Amino acid sequence: LTSYSEQPSTQNHVTLDAVHVVHGTQALHVHTETNDPVYIETKQLPAQNNTFYVRAFAFFAADPGARSQGHWGAFVGVGKQADQGQDIEVRVGGQFDILVANYSPNDALQTSASRDGMYDDGTRLPVGTWTCFELQFDGEHQQLRVWLDGVEQTRLHVTDWNQFGHGYTPDWSPTYDRLRIGYQRSEERRV
Repeated sequence: LTSYSEQPSTQNHVTLDAVHVVHGTQALHVHTETNDPVYIETKQLPAQNNTFYVRAFAFFAADPGARSQGHWGAFVGVGKQADQGQDIEVRVGGQFDILVANYSPNDALQTSASRDGMYDDGTRLPVGTWTCFELQFDGEHQQLRVWLDGVEQTRLHVTDWNQFGHGYTPDWSPTYDRLRIGYQRSEERRV
């Protein structure tokens, strides 16, 4: 998946190569030059009780938030809600230089920081090393949980997207049917 227009991108792609490898001889390498998504996507997600776990090792050569000065995503649970025709995306990625979870279509945000609008104590993305990301997309219980190298990121434990009193989002989980792993950044902002 290299664009939302469903036309293949001439600038973005994924390959298997040996540039950075954690196990075996090759790894998936995501190349991106635009704001379009660059993801591999499951065709169908078998999820008992609308709940599944993800475990992926990821290597970021640089912090994507420093590059984009904005939002970026790497792991996305996708599905629909019965009363909506559009895809719902439950995303794990970053904003500026900390890790966040994001909910689309209403762009609700859960940050790894302890204070609204302040990022000084948020969880930074490890760069230049392999990191084990583990995620639980628990649609049955309306939860999202995130672990880095076996340590739960409790500030990214989402139950209602109401962090810092920004509004309650009840029954937010879609019926998950796909998973995307890769990268997408928001439009660059110059500062």
